Amino acid sequence: MKEFKALPDHIQKRFALDLNAVCQGKAPFSKFKHISDSVGVGAIELIENGLPAYRTVYVAKYGAVVYILHSFTKTTI
Repeated sequence: MKEFKALPDHIQKRFALDLNAVCQGKAPFSKFKHISDSVGVGAIELIENGLPAYRTVYVAKYGAVVYILHSFTKTTI
């Protein structure tokens, strides 16, 4: 969670809206991709492209909970 809080405020808010939608059984608003092959079953990456780009990886919800695995600023293109 420390990495998530280190993201810029506008990115935190955008990803928080995405995660809230997921908790409600809806799809995220941001671009996303399933990364089960590289991270594990149910892992999904939220994508915010730009310079810099930002990512948050979470595990698909269990009950009403979504677990954030990692958030980061992408430094490579």
